[in-house]
Amino acid sequence: MRPKKNEVSNCLANSSAQGNSGPQNPATVHTTDSTSPAVPKAISLGRHAASCRVCSHPQRLAIEQDFIDWRSPAHIAHEYGLPNRSSLYRHSHALNLFTRRRHNLRAALEHVIERIDDVHLSGGAVVSAIQTLAKINARGEWVERDERLYLDQLFDRMEPSEYVAYAQNGTLPRWFQEAIAVAGARVANGQGSDDE
Repeated sequence: MRPKKNEVSNCLANSSAQGNSGPQNPATVHTTDSTSPAVPKAISLGRHAASCRVCSHPQRLAIEQDFIDWRSPAHIAHEYGLPNRSSLYRHSHALNLFTRRRHNLRAALEHVIERIDDVHLSGGAVVSAIQTLAKINARGEWVERDERLYLDQLFDRMEPSEYVAYAQNGTLPRWFQEAIAVAGARVANGQGSDDE
């Protein structure tokens, strides 16, 4: 059964409203051909929506959000009565949901950590997942934390009156002394090195 023209328009409108990035022409999405990863092929969203079970599904937005949140495609297909997970993958490729899913790596790691009681994971795997989660920011980007203390940055934060007090009698502001004490405690506890 073919959806009506307004259903196709709704699919396209919802896709752009949800922040799916794509080319300037809203009726075309460029994906990568599986046989040639370097050569993008165009997908007509109108043609896709005409035969897509996800686009015409009443809970389409929930299906897409579950996919972006790293829920199992097989479970999503079963829960929403889709024929199989392939229909979800086709829809996700057509609307470029994989990019949004990759930016949501935190959700996948959170699922691993939450299921610690249900799945047999080694302690190392759980610790690794937690460490990885701590290094991924809200945009899905890997961020290396820098725990070093740079005195130049502390001096740059000083007010002119604090500079005068330091120049006249060598007195550092209280916040400056606390920052140095915290850094020293980390080194003493083996959390950093004193040569940094």
